Amino acid sequence: MPPPAAPTNAFEALGTKSGATAATSSNTNNNASGDADTKTGKTQAQITKPELLPAFKKAVIANQKLSKMAIVEVLSVQIDGLTKAEAKVMLEYVAERRGAGRAKVWELKDGR
Repeated sequence: MPPPAAPTNAFEALGTKSGATAATSSNTNNNASGDADTKTGKTQAQITKPELLPAFKKAVIANQKLSKMAIVEVLSVQIDGLTKAEAKVMLEYVAERRGAGRAKVWELKDGR
């Protein structure tokens, strides 16, 4: 007696969604508060404390040579009421690293 035929799609055999659909739905569920970027598929988290933006921008400019991990740590310590997760989200929204090699510095994004 020959063995049963192998399924063409393993996810159908398990009775679950396909891999691409499952990954997309779990990604959108995890970041329900963010806006989906249609070009890259990434979600952008919302800034929860906009009243801290002026102090945040000044601190980014003052510590522009630090790495991302270091600047997130410094910002969360310098600005009262700002967690590391919020500092990371705000940093990604407000600033970006420019330059090459050891000359990279944090600069504010245009229009922010």
